[in-house]
Amino acid sequence: MQPTTLAMLRALLVLTLASGTLAAATQLPATLRATPSPMRQYHVAPTRIVWQSASGVQHATNLLRAPRGQSVLNDPVAPCVLRSTPEQPAGVVLDFGAELHGSIELFTPLTPEKNNPPVRLRFGESVMECLTPAGTRGAGNDHAMRDQVVALPWLGSIVVGQSGFRFCLIEAADPDRPVAISEVRAILTLRDLPYLGRFACDDERLNRIWATGAWTVHLNMQDYLWDGIKRDRLVWIGDMHPETSTIAAVFGFNDVVPRSLDLTREVTPPTEWMNGISSYSMWWVLIHEQWHLHYGDTAYLRAQQPYLEVLLKRLAATVGPDGRERLDGTRFLDWPSSPNPQGVTAGLQALLVVTLESGQRLMTLLGDEATARLCADTAARARQVVPAVNGSKSGAALLVLADMLEARKTANELLKVGGAKDVSTFYGFYVLQALARAGEMDAALDIISTYWGRCWTGAPPRSGKTSTSIG
Repeated sequence: MQPTTLAMLRALLVLTLASGTLAAATQLPATLRATPSPMRQYHVAPTRIVWQSASGVQHATNLLRAPRGQSVLNDPVAPCVLRSTPEQPAGVVLDFGAELHGSIELFTPLTPEKNNPPVRLRFGESVMECLTPAGTRGAGNDHAMRDQVVALPWLGSIVVGQSGFRFCLIEAADPDRPVAISEVRAILTLRDLPYLGRFACDDERLNRIWATGAWTVHLNMQDYLWDGIKRDRLVWIGDMHPETSTIAAVFGFNDVVPRSLDLTREVTPPTEWMNGISSYSMWWVLIHEQWHLHYGDTAYLRAQQPYLEVLLKRLAATVGPDGRERLDGTRFLDWPSSPNPQGVTAGLQALLVVTLESGQRLMTLLGDEATARLCADTAARARQVVPAVNGSKSGAALLVLADMLEARKTANELLKVGGAKDVSTFYGFYVLQALARAGEMDAALDIISTYWGRCWTGAPPRSGKTSTSIG
């Protein structure tokens, strides 16, 4: 090889290593107990000011410039200054353009006084929420601090909050100390995932609802799969079932699902119900079968066998000689069903049947014929009992999906009546499936449009959870 060619190759290797193409992983001190995070962060600039107080605000629009992400000694752009009075707090509400999960970072300029003025930050998924103090109209700081006062550094930056929000109120908290802010940006924290699944039709409203549902689940895919980025920020196994269906359809395999299933198994002995709710232990079984059907990881399923065996035997023991379920613990389907105990009973009977039948299939696959036979025999006995639903759409939908009620008759007599009335963000998924089984696609599409589409009209779904975030 010619010397000139060798020199060129060496130079190319140096440039390649410098660019990081062949660079080794970051070398951390051996004393750190560190693991890689599956999360990625993006810096998000505010898009507009949607509200500001009538007085005490200067240069607010300067907060809309593209943030540099660094305080400087000499900034040619004047900072936003907030001066509150005892009678009138001074503040602005910034819009970051879409629902986010993450934090706010504020940068402060060089000022004559190093007095660390306090600032109130209040996160909101709506402007009204930003303007509603904690402790009023049901607003609170459960799970995530959405309303707090923090001291600002002098000529520095501070990152505040971990919550779900689109809007943020910034308000001077001390009438005697004005607040100067040179830059603000949000820090979006999420898994960096390609959207493998797509949906498009000639109804733009449905397109937006689909995209919003996918984005909402994407934001909930943090270290574990949460049921809400603001509240509850917890792994609720029942709520995971429709989320898992979304993940499989949109993102494909992701380890956030088995991680969350395993976490809940590890903290819940099979002698107890997951999340304290009997139906949630049943959803754990159903998610496992669904996940295995999608990805065929029998080794992972086999690792669940000891727990599955004990849980399925416990579930089978809750069916009496007459076929009726006798589940203890919290008897729960979803929030709209809770005031209707008879509707809950109907739903639990159906859910127990489909869970035991799922258990039969799983244990047959795993070679445990005795437990499979127990599940099959118990499910057959329970299938003979069809409780009255007492007007519960959630309970009726589960009975339809268990083939214990005739789909078309149930759709005409109950599921279609009143449209989206008594539908919830959780069990609405199964109401739609039951309507589809009845061939009532138009009725299902109308419920999707009117119920989930209300997020654009200011009438939120009647649920204890935030399910969607319309940008």
